[in-house]
Amino acid sequence: LVEERTDLNTIKKRLQEMEVYGDLQGTLHNRGTKKKMNGSLDHPDQPDIDAIKMFVGQIPRSWSEEQLRELFEPFGSVYEINVLRDRSQNPPQSKAGCCFVTYYTRKSALEAQNSLHNLKILPGVRDSLFI
Repeated sequence: LVEERTDLNTIKKRLQEMEVYGDLQGTLHNRGTKKKMNGSLDHPDQPDIDAIKMFVGQIPRSWSEEQLRELFEPFGSVYEINVLRDRSQNPPQSKAGCCFVTYYTRKSALEAQNSLHNLKILPGVRDSLFI
């Protein structure tokens, strides 16, 4: 029992040296940035650790990241949008009419998917969004 307690104290000391702590509420502290396991980030520069990078198909080839952001922002704050582009076109256009969208929270991504997948058809595209 004494040996186990010593091992736990050694582990705790190492975690403190690495500035990684845990508490009973499921919150992690890593180098001063609080990250909640099932909630939103307290630090807005990075998405939650359980965030989803969603593939989105059937978008207009001419749409910009700004237009896509307007489509997806009503469901939550968007961290990043990556449109697959054909750089040989002038101006570059979406190569396949698809992109990747990452929200700050998993909840926002799931809300967008539930609201848009196979339900919304964008101008200039034959089929509904595929998320």
